[in-house]
Amino acid sequence: MTITIEDFIVAFGRDDIPETPEGQPDQAKVDWAINAALGTADAYLLAVGLSAYDAKVQASIKLRILDIARYELNPEHVTELIKERKADATKFFVDVGAGRAKLFAETGESSKNGGFRNVQIVRC
Repeated sequence: MTITIEDFIVAFGRDDIPETPEGQPDQAKVDWAINAALGTADAYLLAVGLSAYDAKVQASIKLRILDIARYELNPEHVTELIKERKADATKFFVDVGAGRAKLFAETGESSKNGGFRNVQIVRC
């Protein structure tokens, strides 16, 4: 994983990061949320020949991954803005996976025509 807690802090500050009993940012929870967001993105990107786990692809989608991770950190206590940003990020990945949007990675690779149709990931 190349997306880190520091990326999260730069994007959103510390307010949304849960703390450990010692008052430090909870690294494990943030890592889990980032990995969950990467998995969501990867499910759609694989349909077009890209992987969210590729560092060069991540550079192109970092903020969208962080938007999903921010929601995943505490889905019961999010603002409307956080919900909207998560929905926008998820819609982007759905559109890429379906071939309605293109993603151009830093490598110069672009997404291929998508193979997913009418797929929705639901949080369990």
